[in-house]
Order: sequence, then structure tokens, then C-alpha cells
Amino acid sequence: MKSVFWSVLVAGLLTAPQSTYASEAKNDVSWKIKGKIRADAAQSTTNTKTAGSRSDTLKSSSLTLTRAQFEFVGNKGPVEMRIKYYADKNELKYAFVEYSFTRELSVSAGKLDSRDLSLEWDYSTTDQYIFGSVGRYGVVSVPGAEAKLMIEDQALIFQVVQGATPAGYQVDHSTGGLTCAIQYRGSFMDKMIRPLITYTAVKTASPHLTKRNADGSVSTYNYGNGYQTHTGIGVKIVADGANVDLEYDTVKLIKQKNVDTSKDENIGSFIAQTRLGPMSDITPYAKLIVDTDKKGAINGEGDVTRTAYAMGAEYAWDGNIRLHGILSQEQSKVIQAAGDKNTSQLKLNFGVTASI
Repeated sequence: MKSVFWSVLVAGLLTAPQSTYASEAKNDVSWKIKGKIRADAAQSTTNTKTAGSRSDTLKSSSLTLTRAQFEFVGNKGPVEMRIKYYADKNELKYAFVEYSFTRELSVSAGKLDSRDLSLEWDYSTTDQYIFGSVGRYGVVSVPGAEAKLMIEDQALIFQVVQGATPAGYQVDHSTGGLTCAIQYRGSFMDKMIRPLITYTAVKTASPHLTKRNADGSVSTYNYGNGYQTHTGIGVKIVADGANVDLEYDTVKLIKQKNVDTSKDENIGSFIAQTRLGPMSDITPYAKLIVDTDKKGAINGEGDVTRTAYAMGAEYAWDGNIRLHGILSQEQSKVIQAAGDKNTSQLKLNFGVTASI
């Protein structure tokens, strides 16, 4: 039934009566395919210390195909189709059709790239080296529709998608309610200042979120009515070739209210990132993240604080190949009744990104 609905919707867009703007648009078919492939070699040392116990140290090395993504973009008059595929994960990231009624108004339908959080969520994975904790709750791409209103350089976007699975969690989303988002993308002073603000009301498919941990174990959390609210406030500043990103993202996990001890969980990430270049073919890079996770438990048990930073440089080999060397460190603390758990990790990462 769902496949029939989307087929009819897309067919309707393609055959809809054309507006004045649509009739003026070129009806020639144009298309292009582009891709990015990134590989990384990393060496890390992780130290874990719990009060009253000895410190454990783990050293590891890895060679990883971080991302292999390919995107198809096709246009015919006022209709545009976009498809992005992650070959490394065998995942269809998005596949949708956009119809422009005028230069100011367009609608899209299909499997959409979710409107969530702020600048970090907006970047391609190929351009990031460490991530804020809030991003683990970002909405994965799911079927839905959106409308975009453009007024000069300002955009207001309304999106409605099927009940969604937060990234990093294994949740069946086939019975979820609607997840709704509103996003503002601005541009001021000849694109020197670019705010990006998003509010997303997430209806997960189930109040029971099942998370598979790195060691293979499974943790289950009961979020009562299954609702989350996500807010992302960020601004990109571009001046003299330098890019500075500042943002604050929050997630509230709204828990069941008929349980006396139940309190909402609040997660926040402050993120600052800069690319100071290019200086010749080299672009210096730095990023700082401060995370908090307040679970609302008595005496703060289970609360998490995390600080992470990364610094290094990207080197443009030519127009299609970029090398990077990044040193990152993160420290986290988990409050536990038996003794706080402190973890620190130092990581050195070398890699290459190729564009096609």
C-alpha cells in the first residue's frame, strides 16, 4: 500500500499542470553522477579507570573504508530527482523527487534526508573526524514529504516523515507516528553569516529503544510515550577563506509520566569547528566538542560528561584527491554508585578522500 502511495504521488508530480515558472523552465533532460570515497588508517590508545579498580589500557589499529557514496542528480524542467547510495553500508541514503512550482516554492517526496539538529548533521561524513554525542539520536532517512519556501537567500523548510529510527538504535519503525521538523537556513552579509536552526519532534516506533553496544551486549531503555524533541542552533561564519562553525544541539527523551521516579533525559552538545585555509594546498583543521547527558536519576547516577577535540590538516593533492592527518583526544566520565568511570582515548588518523 505504501509503495502504491509513493508511486501515485511521484507520478502526480511528474504529470501535474505546469505553473508559469515550470513552463518557462528548460525541458531538456540533464543529469550527473558524483561520488566520494574515503579510507582511514588509525591507531588509538584507550584508558579506562573505575574508582577502586585498576586502570585498563587498550591499544588498537584499523584500516577502514569510512565511506563510499555515490549520488545521481537528474533534471527535466521543474522536476529534479536525487538519489544517494552508501556502497560501504549497502544503504540507500535518500531517493526523492522535487517539483518547483515557482522559484520560491518547491515540494519533495520520497525517502528524504532528514531535517535534524544543525551544522554537524548537515555535513557529509567524509568531511568529519569526531562527532557530538547528540548525533547518535539523529533521525535516519525515511519516507516522507517536505515543502521549501525561499525568500531571496532565506529558506524555511517544513518536513513530515514516517515514524523514525534514531541513528545508532535498532528499532522497528513500521508502526511509528509522524515525525515533524521545521528548519530555517539563512544567509546574511553576502553569505558571510549562515545560520541553521532546526526543531524536530520525533515519534519513535516504540517506547522501548534497544541499543546494541560495542561489546555485543544489548541495553533497553523505556521512554514511555516514545517521543523525543531535537533542537539545533548553529551558525557558519565565512571570512577570508576561513570557515568557523558554532552550534548547540539538544535532545530531550520524554519518558513515561505515570511512573513517579521517571524523569526526562536531556542530552546536549556544544560544537566549535574551524577550517583555516587554504594556506597554499594545506587547510588547518580544529574541532572542539563538549557533551552532557543528564538522565534525571537520583544523585546524578548514569550522567555522562564528555570533552573531545581534534586538530590536524587536510592537503589537496589535486582537485579530486585530499589527504588528511588528524590527532584527536576525548575524555568522558560516567557517574556510578560503585565509583565513577573515567575513560580517555588518544587517536591518530591518516586518510585519503577521493572525489569522482
